Amino acid sequence: MWRVFFTFSIFFWITLSSFAQNGLTFDSVIYMHIEGLTTGAPDFVNNSELIVEPGYVIKITSTSVNIIEGISDLPVPIDNSNQGAIFLDEVIITTVPEASSRGVNFPIWLPAGTYQIGLKTNSARLSNEVKGFISGIKYKID
Repeated sequence: MWRVFFTFSIFFWITLSSFAQNGLTFDSVIYMHIEGLTTGAPDFVNNSELIVEPGYVIKITSTSVNIIEGISDLPVPIDNSNQGAIFLDEVIITTVPEASSRGVNFPIWLPAGTYQIGLKTNSARLSNEVKGFISGIKYKID
């Protein structure tokens, strides 16, 4: 009898402590599509704001960026003169080509606040289209 009671007690406390440590409730999926055209000089081609309301956090799980040359719909073979990056408050979180990535580890947790999302290119070519996205999960803090 004591063995059953002891086993049940341990299971009960493990269950309670796992809920107590989490403290987050799923709210929604975040998907932010960003794009812009190059102007012939290395510069930001898009700046956007990501706002995390008080009482919430966002977990960024993945990002991607690509450069499409001129009127073609096919991705350009990327060389060192044709690079793009997504910035989060002036910190690079994704680059193209991937080999030059700064080594940011995902996920990235964002507490309440306002964040600047930038899409930048080093391309000196005119009319290259730069596209990227940020995806993640929004949680309510319990």
